[in-house]
Amino acid sequence: MTENIRRQLGEKARELRKAAKMTQKEVADKLGVRQTDVSAFESKGDVIGSVERINALFNLFDCELTISEKKTPLITV
Repeated sequence: MTENIRRQLGEKARELRKAAKMTQKEVADKLGVRQTDVSAFESKGDVIGSVERINALFNLFDCELTISEKKTPLITV
């Protein structure tokens, strides 16, 4: 996964988390990771684990994650 895609995913995750009025700690607890991992993912796109874990993150917000890496990466949730 490219850095650009990871960064976009992190930004979208933050947006969805805030819209759901959840804290990073709440999200971390549900995913079985540390709050600092969620923070790093949201701010820098740092990897929080497997693709399955990233998908689980978006599933928390009833979103299905689709990534297409054609000429311009596209992320839809």
